[in-house]
Amino acid sequence: CTLMRKKISRTFLIAEIGINHEGKLNKCLKMIKSAKTAGANAVKLQIVSPEKSYEKGTKSYQIFSKVGFNDRQLKLIFNYAKKINIKIFATCDNKENIKKIEKFKPFAFKISSGLANNIYLIEDLKKSKRKIIISLGLLKKKEIDILLNTLGNYKDVVFMHSISRYPTKNYDLNLNSIDFLKKYLNKFEIGYSDHTKTDDAIISAVAKGCKYIEKHFTFDEERKGFDHLVSYGLKKFKIFKKKILKIEESLGQNIYV
Repeated sequence: CTLMRKKISRTFLIAEIGINHEGKLNKCLKMIKSAKTAGANAVKLQIVSPEKSYEKGTKSYQIFSKVGFNDRQLKLIFNYAKKINIKIFATCDNKENIKKIEKFKPFAFKISSGLANNIYLIEDLKKSKRKIIISLGLLKKKEIDILLNTLGNYKDVVFMHSISRYPTKNYDLNLNSIDFLKKYLNKFEIGYSDHTKTDDAIISAVAKGCKYIEKHFTFDEERKGFDHLVSYGLKKFKIFKKKILKIEESLGQNIYV
């Protein structure tokens, strides 16, 4: 039999800068440019109010206290991304930060798995009428049901399979859960957010039909702290994008003629 050819749908690649910019504006701008060069479709930041999300004196509080940007800096960052034609959005931890980022007209909003059961936050994001990307790493099936009930008729949503361990070991990945999510959440797009040190799981996720892929991005893969340990720089990101294109080409269509 002959397989009919058609234009292959491209995977949407998100370079998660997160807090790997370490609070340095010029570093963040250079990383956005680097992600664009590497072939990412979008970059994502993490916007956190440490005094509201963490106990004072904790390691997380200390880290996030050093990486915040003020409104002027955020405006420069978002405008620069739009200038070089790469989509930009953020994970926000509360209503105030959602309002702050909304001013810059982001491509989407991300909800981390730790906040995916926060119905008040989801209700606030629905008001933005933007795409909502939700990681499911810490949710059980009954919590996904609550999440669906909260979303109601809101359809511009991407659900991301993820495991909230840094770095994630192969035996914890449970990539077959993607099959469950595709069936159970069949009205929505499914993606995969990676926290491993390689791209093996990403290639498997694409083969399983994930249309959105999120990979941490860095300016220095050898750097300690933050999320550098599970991140790719420009060179590796370029290579893994080429792998994805080969997988997409190989998959073709689910049809015989």
